[in-house]
Amino acid sequence: MSVLYEGKPYTIERWTEIMLSANNVTAIIFEEETGGHEFGPAFWDGIKDFMAVIPSDELPDPIFYPLTLTKLVINGEFGPLEGLPDSLTSLTIWSNEWNLPIVPGTLPKGLKRLKFGDGFNQPIADGTFPETLERVNFGFSFNQPLTPANLPVSITRVRLNELYDHQLGSCAQHWRTLRYDAILELMPGLVCQALTNLSTKFADAAQIITANFPTLQTLHIVTSLRIGVNKYIPLDLSTLPASLHELTISTNGYYSAFPQGLDTLEVNGNDPNFRLAPGILPPRLRSLTLNYYHHQFEVDHFPSTLTSLTLGDVKKWPYPNQLPTTLRSLILRINNHNLMRHTPLYLATLTLTRIHLNYTSFSLDLYRIADTLFLRCQGTLFDRLPTCGFISSQKIKSIVP
Repeated sequence: MSVLYEGKPYTIERWTEIMLSANNVTAIIFEEETGGHEFGPAFWDGIKDFMAVIPSDELPDPIFYPLTLTKLVINGEFGPLEGLPDSLTSLTIWSNEWNLPIVPGTLPKGLKRLKFGDGFNQPIADGTFPETLERVNFGFSFNQPLTPANLPVSITRVRLNELYDHQLGSCAQHWRTLRYDAILELMPGLVCQALTNLSTKFADAAQIITANFPTLQTLHIVTSLRIGVNKYIPLDLSTLPASLHELTISTNGYYSAFPQGLDTLEVNGNDPNFRLAPGILPPRLRSLTLNYYHHQFEVDHFPSTLTSLTLGDVKKWPYPNQLPTTLRSLILRINNHNLMRHTPLYLATLTLTRIHLNYTSFSLDLYRIADTLFLRCQGTLFDRLPTCGFISSQKIKSIVP
């Protein structure tokens, strides 16, 4: 019996020899063909020696890893992490069942990225992680203490999930990016001096201040900035770090002020208590996203520096004369058909160079070429190249639902 490999027939014995001696294999795909190449008992019996190098209950012998291997994803059932090649820089444990201790010194010496499966919840012994490790995702179930002794200072990017209930300690002083899906609680006196990007589900605004995060630039609060605070009491967010440039929050009552240095702001949520007022938005804001906003817009709501505005499922649209003349990009995601009647007004607003309309299955992405002529682009994130063509204002008006 023979095997076709790269279009040439080989005996099973010769094919096995070629596979085991290769040092740059990235994938092996078996495809059944007629004419003596079917997958029958003889085929599987013939390659049993090759298949045996990856048994189901332990990792392969180190001699079977390609010498050029830098990235490894492991799934299924397997034993301790032993014999991994030192060439690895990225290791992902995809299995949600794997939950075994890691013996210090067994991880590859040059490892830079490490992602655990959602079942992992083992104490991290001192010296477990190599000094080259830069990024680590601990998985959903992890809830073990992290200290400067078990986390090297080389780590700059960390993800901790919902079940983690320890205080954030001094090991975080060197981190630059943190995703923290539990309630953020800081050790007293902690200064995250290197952290520039923070994403968390729950946080107390009183903890996220310049003294604790002196270099923070991006903050994403997925759920709430209010812990134990009455949402009918206006929350002053100007106390957030002065270094902050980008903020994403959910509406959770009233806000009396935002950080003055922001250039990007996104407000999500469906709380009718959130309302814009003159001067509440930062004076140098360039990009604003509002989702599920309930109220009428006014001409003095938007700062004169605004260049991009995205509105998602708002109750009312702003009229063109309520928008700042600096605005160049307007993105509208609509769930109310009646709001489409404003489309001709936006088409006639010559300062708008990009207009994106999205209503159920109808989508228009327009780039202004001239007063009444646009470049229309159609496509999705999965298209390698979107389809583009010219379209006039009159034609757009005729196809808008």
